[in-house]
Amino acid sequence: MKVGCLILSFIAFNGALFAQSEKYSEQDVLNSNGAIEVYERLNGLVGGDSVRVHNGYACDGWIEDYYTSGELLHKGYYEDGQLKIYKNYYKNKQLERQFKSFDNVRSSMLKFYPNGIVRSDAQYKFTFVDRLEERLEDNQVVRIEEMHESSDYYTLKQENYNNGAPRYVFKLTNHRSVRFLTREYYENGQLRIKGESTYEEHKFDCVRDGKWIYYSAHGEVEKEEKYANGLLE
Repeated sequence: MKVGCLILSFIAFNGALFAQSEKYSEQDVLNSNGAIEVYERLNGLVGGDSVRVHNGYACDGWIEDYYTSGELLHKGYYEDGQLKIYKNYYKNKQLERQFKSFDNVRSSMLKFYPNGIVRSDAQYKFTFVDRLEERLEDNQVVRIEEMHESSDYYTLKQENYNNGAPRYVFKLTNHRSVRFLTREYYENGQLRIKGESTYEEHKFDCVRDGKWIYYSAHGEVEKEEKYANGLLE
């Protein structure tokens, strides 16, 4: 059963509050990247802080929203006004995203382009992204992120050029001493920068430690630096 609901605080379409479970135009819901992000603030499991209410009470149960032309826009299950499970759809009926919560700790978000290619695949632990993979519309992977089980630091962070070749790779190489290797590349595949870092728990951050080498686009060493606990020697 469709229920008219009000989203309290922060949700707006073109300056107007998203007032009730009615029909909305495509321009109202798509952001500049062509994604439907307007429901994310109702998702407390990924940090959302808004609540959807009806007649002064937080919404519970299944709610559907539609485009003005009649196609399904959103179907979500609400508890105490916040989303627990939901799907959004493009006007062409292609699934735009699907969110699932497995328990109070873990959840997942799968997003799609209008052509059906996966835009991103995110696994959450509490409100933090535990693992993320992002793709372009031609299916090239452009970003990968993986967090340590402690959620304190990345074990892998990689960004790629649009052709799929790596641009930046930050990877845990020694689990015991918590050391990392950073590599940056030119678009032609040539190594640009290579260096090591270590995690400093009291700073909750990684600092350079050891030798860092800088290369030209032709492979010649241009500069070398040596660090100790983040300080250039």
